[in-house]
Amino acid sequence: PVTDPSVRDHLVSLQDVHLHAPRTGTSLIEWLLEMDVLAMPYDLPERWSKGVSTPNKTFAYFAAGKPIVVSSLPTFLAWGEHNVYHANTPDEFVSQIRCARSEDNISRAMSRIELAGEYSWDRRISLILDLIEGE
Repeated sequence: PVTDPSVRDHLVSLQDVHLHAPRTGTSLIEWLLEMDVLAMPYDLPERWSKGVSTPNKTFAYFAAGKPIVVSSLPTFLAWGEHNVYHANTPDEFVSQIRCARSEDNISRAMSRIELAGEYSWDRRISLILDLIEGE
């Protein structure tokens, strides 16, 4: 959701920008499946970008099997080639979207879906319970 009215008004005024209501669950996955590439265009100061962890939406994006393009967020460097494409400038961001789309295939999509399964809520809860019970 875009909460700043002036930002929202500006985005709505742009011809190629379409704002959508937030989605969850099956509706979200079905919507993501319609996309070719998913983007996380964060614009953060460098001192903040190093402290940003992986947003939960990352796992929904992987579950949809889609490549992700992110602005320079160091925490995304370990997610693997062809899973996450990194861009440091606006021009690079567009270039990486094109690259991600052209390099994508069924095998890479299935690999992303498997990756998402490693971070399912069931697995996360099980890990936390194991840690709690182990102490």
